[in-house]
Amino acid sequence: MKKLTIIFLLLISISTAHADESEGIIPKLLEYDVEVIIFEDANARYINSEDWPHEEAVTPPAPEETTELELPENLDTLSIDEIKAIDEDITPPFTNIKPEILSKEYRRINNSKEYNVLFYGSWRQTGLKADKAFEISIQDLENNHETTSENILTGNMKLVLGRYLHIYNELDYQRKINDSTTEQATINTENPKPSLLDEPEVIQEYEHYQISNHRRMRSKELHYIDHPLVGMLIQIHPVKVSAEKTAEKTAAP
Repeated sequence: MKKLTIIFLLLISISTAHADESEGIIPKLLEYDVEVIIFEDANARYINSEDWPHEEAVTPPAPEETTELELPENLDTLSIDEIKAIDEDITPPFTNIKPEILSKEYRRINNSKEYNVLFYGSWRQTGLKADKAFEISIQDLENNHETTSENILTGNMKLVLGRYLHIYNELDYQRKINDSTTEQATINTENPKPSLLDEPEVIQEYEHYQISNHRRMRSKELHYIDHPLVGMLIQIHPVKVSAEKTAEKTAAP
């Protein structure tokens, strides 16, 4: 399980900064910038290192249509999908931003022949307690890397603010195994050369690897989440509150 860690650490040196939070104290800053790099082992060297529970991805049912949906007072209590089900025009409780925190690490991984970057993105959101924290679909995040990998990454991430920051990941790594055909091409006896309409349909087949983890974090610390096939770098920075916003909060009744 830690083999990918050893190889990866030979490639990239991870330096961490001191956290703003004291031990066990909830940060006063409410907004955080979360930056993530997700990459795969280009050669899948450890794919046979253990037995994998293969499960087909299940598509959740579409929300039932209704004409009488009341808008809740606090959208943070809903998931992104639930918010979109209410109104597509509602701004989600997070904002995609330009990634900058891990730009150096991104360049090193992207220039390596050992790894393929699958996702590189960053977003800003409010730090919420577990009962109000929401999941963010990776498909709703802006990917700042044009991947050339044939493999697919889907799933959700969730940031929770408690005594510490917590990040939860429920990802589905779909690795292409081969192409299969539905039927053999038929040849017209009058035209011995098969036409395009006669060619069989090619179906791409994937194996699914569930990546589920939880990491307790401190802000401004770089965390590496290990997996035999997929690695993840995460760093979270508190958003500095301007003097104007501080004054507005103080003056508010």
